[in-house]
Amino acid sequence: GEEMLQAVLLEMDRQSSTNVDDPAFQALNQELRDRAAELGTRRGVPAEALNQLIQGVDEPGAFADLVSFYLELPTEDKQELLETLDDEERMRSALVAVERELARLDAQEEIQARVQEELGERQREMLLREQLKQIQRELGDEDERDDVEDLRERVKELKLRDEQATEVERELKRLERTSPQSAEYQVIRTFLEWVTELPWNVRSEDKIDLSLSSEILDDDHYGLEDVKDRVLEFLAVRKLQLERFPDSETQEEGDDKDEGAKNKDNDEGEGGAHTA
Repeated sequence: GEEMLQAVLLEMDRQSSTNVDDPAFQALNQELRDRAAELGTRRGVPAEALNQLIQGVDEPGAFADLVSFYLELPTEDKQELLETLDDEERMRSALVAVERELARLDAQEEIQARVQEELGERQREMLLREQLKQIQRELGDEDERDDVEDLRERVKELKLRDEQATEVERELKRLERTSPQSAEYQVIRTFLEWVTELPWNVRSEDKIDLSLSSEILDDDHYGLEDVKDRVLEFLAVRKLQLERFPDSETQEEGDDKDEGAKNKDNDEGEGGAHTA
């Protein structure tokens, strides 16, 4: 048959170099019991069972042995702790192990709390979005929301610069959050409609007629003489520049193209770097 395992049992004399009546030793014993009770509570041990377990062992060294049995320690660490003959040293080792386990639980709970918070925010946002969609359907606002997507597509076709696109996207998000029945909705929508109708990146030939410009300003705007004068001054300077330097407009167009090419090269360079 199978051989039975045999062992020789030697009873060890537990010794302590510290007087059990010493205040420091008593404080260590109480701290170990308090922290062990806290660990048991956080692990979900019922209070009644925990009290019976702690109060059932009076001898400090034996209590340290009991604590080490329930700790999640590697076998070699538990064996080293149990082989320590001095009661005070064994109690200190058990207390350190308990503190480490409590610190691990703190870190674990903090991580779980952060994850739950992030999940909670996402779930809350999803729930609110679903509720908003339901309200919009009941109010018949789906057509207005389709208009927002239509505006977003029209904006994409404009090929705006980064700072311009960022500002327009901010207004689009405001429009999405605003009720179509509010006055603010119409203001934002009118602004975005105006943006999409502007001739972005399209240049026209300047035909400056100061007399005609003055007549138009007088017909369209009453008063505002200072403002009209400034406009006419600007047009006069612009006309003078074109007369003295007829190639200036062509040069400006070239500069714009160079700038666009430079931005494109930078974008391609960054893309290549990311790809690499």
